[in-house]
Amino acid sequence: IGSPADGSTFAVGDTLALSGDALDVSGNPLPDSLLTWEVRIHRDSDDSIYETLLASKHGRYVEKPIVDPEKLVSASEPYRLEVILTATDPTGPSSRKSIILMPRKVDIVFNSHPVEGLYLLLDGEKHRTPVTITTWEN
Repeated sequence: IGSPADGSTFAVGDTLALSGDALDVSGNPLPDSLLTWEVRIHRDSDDSIYETLLASKHGRYVEKPIVDPEKLVSASEPYRLEVILTATDPTGPSSRKSIILMPRKVDIVFNSHPVEGLYLLLDGEKHRTPVTITTWEN
């Protein structure tokens, strides 16, 4: 995987520009049709897949916009994107390379004036003001 670099960060609205290549067993470049990209969202620290953003896209260069997490509040959970490039040699063997991308996060503070302590409903969850919610940037 040429780009992005492993450990890079992203924000909502960014375009994820993926580039990569691979060689066959003889050292020759594989055609785009034999390179397959996948982008997965993982949540929490385990390896289970929360959602697949991009599946079976072929080519040396691929672009995918980054979308909002499903809820403002849940974006504070430990999400990460896994980008996978699979190269399949015409003779049969395949190889996978993956990288992890992390969301840039921001804090949003909700308060109520002139009376503090009012309740706010965010994504179906009740929060007492003042409250700080951590979510993905943008």
